[in-house]
Amino acid sequence: MPEQNGKMQTVLVLGGGFLGSQIAHRVHCGGREVTVLTRTEPQRYRASLLSGCRVIVGDIGDGALLRTTVRPVGHIIYALGALHPYASNFDPTTDVSTSLLPLLAVLREVRRGQTCTFLSSGGTVYGDAAQTPTPEEAPTNPLSSYGIMKLAGEKYTLLYQRLQQIQPRILRIGNVYGPGQQSELGQGVVGALLDCAESGNLLEVFGDGSVVRDYIHVEDVSDAVARLLDAPPEPHLLNVGTGVATSVSQVLAVVCAVSSRPTTVKYLPGRATDVQRSVLDTRRLQDLISFSPRSLEAGVLDTWNARGKQQPPRQLDPLSVAPTPLVLTPE
Repeated sequence: MPEQNGKMQTVLVLGGGFLGSQIAHRVHCGGREVTVLTRTEPQRYRASLLSGCRVIVGDIGDGALLRTTVRPVGHIIYALGALHPYASNFDPTTDVSTSLLPLLAVLREVRRGQTCTFLSSGGTVYGDAAQTPTPEEAPTNPLSSYGIMKLAGEKYTLLYQRLQQIQPRILRIGNVYGPGQQSELGQGVVGALLDCAESGNLLEVFGDGSVVRDYIHVEDVSDAVARLLDAPPEPHLLNVGTGVATSVSQVLAVVCAVSSRPTTVKYLPGRATDVQRSVLDTRRLQDLISFSPRSLEAGVLDTWNARGKQQPPRQLDPLSVAPTPLVLTPE
């Protein structure tokens, strides 16, 4: 349990986006005082998640503001958003300025005894790993600017462990999906497919549908982050995923089964910077906390129902998912 008095009871979440708002909500519900520093005013769904938190709208580049928000707390969770992997390759300068420079500003303010969780990317830092599920000690070989920035963020976090004796936690997270995801910003195939099921619009998919990812529901990630606040400080580096390999074609089948709507898909040539197979070994995480992430079927059903489209909510047997036939547009 968190200390009832003292800094460890207080948590600062940097970033109030898709993942940051869910983490802040879960940590607050666990009994901690939570402050969220975000670039923009939370709206609608995210505002409701943050209703119990202190929300500060401001620029992390403001040194005085950052100092007054970082210094008083016991734990910092860095969940600031960045460009999505594909876009990062076309604008690496913006990628650096929006993801890496703010992290450095934060790390300069963290002091001895404070703990800091950096949310990295298990889906990009390993690249096309030789071993799947991929353990934390596997070589890193990111194929995108996004992955390079995440790996650099890990290295800088560990550097400040040595420079300022902070207590770091680095979480390499799988492909996150769930309620509140903004697919129009390139935040994931699950959200994009649900949008298409809802609207009937065409979805363009890069590759032939065989690309494999480790999809994890946002609430499972948030639960892991919250539980780790009370866990031993080592090991510092942890994968957070399901350990289940799921292809894009399988995701399509699940979305069609959950929504009972056909999805129109156009397959495009694959991209050189796309990792072909990413599945995370989570045994190290499970040694530290109780962690049982939901299945993709259950998670997609939850996400679809959160949109208010199923009245009453449907029940889906994950062992008997039968896909609605897809309507494929010729290349």
